[in-house]
Amino acid sequence: MKKIFTILALLALCTSAFSQNVALPFSVIRQDPAAAAMGGTYLASVGRHGFEANPALAPFSSGKGDVSLGWNLWQPSSTNYVNLDGSMCFKQRFSLSLGFSYGIGAAYESITSIESKPESFNPKDLMIGAGFGMRFGKYLGAGVKLRYIGQTLSPDSKLGTVSADILLSSRIKDFAVTLGAANLGGKVAVGKNATTKFPIPSSIALGLGWNHCFAECHNLEILADADYYFHNEFSAALGAEYSWNRMVAIRAGYHYGKLVPSHASLGAGFSFKGFNLDFSYLISKKDCPVNNSAVLRLGYCF
Repeated sequence: MKKIFTILALLALCTSAFSQNVALPFSVIRQDPAAAAMGGTYLASVGRHGFEANPALAPFSSGKGDVSLGWNLWQPSSTNYVNLDGSMCFKQRFSLSLGFSYGIGAAYESITSIESKPESFNPKDLMIGAGFGMRFGKYLGAGVKLRYIGQTLSPDSKLGTVSADILLSSRIKDFAVTLGAANLGGKVAVGKNATTKFPIPSSIALGLGWNHCFAECHNLEILADADYYFHNEFSAALGAEYSWNRMVAIRAGYHYGKLVPSHASLGAGFSFKGFNLDFSYLISKKDCPVNNSAVLRLGYCF
């Protein structure tokens, strides 16, 4: 017989949903396996497409656009995410992207009142967003992302808000730099009659990148990201990718932080005639909740 959770269950869910008095921490999870495999770095990567990419650098990409379907096993045996993603670039001047993510957590049995019978319930996460980027001249780009992020912790406990990224980037030869504000949004409360509100994890973000092609078919990219969160927390990430002939990529990275616990990451990517398959795997201490998390994505670039 399954264990029945009442008030303690909601408290446990709130503990997982609120990291250091921050609401909706899942909004900073990297759903892109290329980024996840490189420690979560993405701010200064030029070649990536989709909603998870930096919209300020998307117009610098040589591709026209992409569509993808992904699956993310976050905190194994806890939450599964399904992700839909698409983007378009217009004349290497403008970019538009759309993203959708839906996560279902592990089921638990809840009781809404003393007289009621226990019912099985799965916590849920939701993200819907759009991004726009514009290139100014040869070296400068700016981008904005808008998204709705919401979470259902129990049948009577729902929260949600709108957040935004505002990013400014520059690319000069093999180097790229990005500075901006990420995940800006209002405070949220749990439940209809709740009076206490919690901020979402908003930050000032900085990204540095170097991307160089050797002998035409060998490419190396090194990225570094740093975030200072307004709730007085810091995170940093370092990642690298080697790719051969735009067909095979090997990635590795490390992420330091508390909001998303510190971890190492590995991954690979394969591309053929426009189709691409990417995978990432997170490695941390055995008792770390993100240990063994994995992201898989199938996409098509055109």
